[in-house]
Amino acid sequence: MLRFGKILIALCISFFVLSSTLYAEGKQHPAGQATAQLLDLIKQIGDKSSKTPDEISKLCHLALNYMDMKFISQKVLEKHRDKLSAKEQEQFQNLLSDLFIHVAFPNSGKFFSGLDIHFEKTFQDKTIATTPVLVVHKDEGEVDIEFKLQLTNEKWKVIDVDLDGISMRNNLRSQIYKILQTDDFAELSRRMTKKLDEAKNES
Repeated sequence: MLRFGKILIALCISFFVLSSTLYAEGKQHPAGQATAQLLDLIKQIGDKSSKTPDEISKLCHLALNYMDMKFISQKVLEKHRDKLSAKEQEQFQNLLSDLFIHVAFPNSGKFFSGLDIHFEKTFQDKTIATTPVLVVHKDEGEVDIEFKLQLTNEKWKVIDVDLDGISMRNNLRSQIYKILQTDDFAELSRRMTKKLDEAKNES
């Protein structure tokens, strides 16, 4: 049986909390700036000792604004999307967004504290930009990460994150497909809701 914790490990890859940051040319591009602002919010989320639960919740919702959740949800569902009603698609997007808020953001803030990150040059192709960053971990060494952003309504929003070539979105899609190949959307929704409830009870 799929455990949604494994899915959210992939999600957590996207959101690194930083103790020291070296900003290079990549941060000067608007997409790089959006990435840096997202990471700064995650850094604040990770510092729970100095914040109330309401303050943490507000920061998580602000961080979500840097994610294009509609686009991500559509790409994750992909071939299964047309099989779902508009209401089910909206429900999936809302559940996925809540999992970012209550699981992915807090876990990444806690787990990745103390890392260094180096922004590299942002590359743009029409409405898609890629901001490469190099994360340095004292035990794991260097890790290459690419934040992929899309310009939507004049705002750059994250649509995917690659960790050493592994796509967060594709990883999540493969896990979702495993469920929908054998079960219906109600079962997928049940598992996501269960994981969400567990996270809320732990917070």
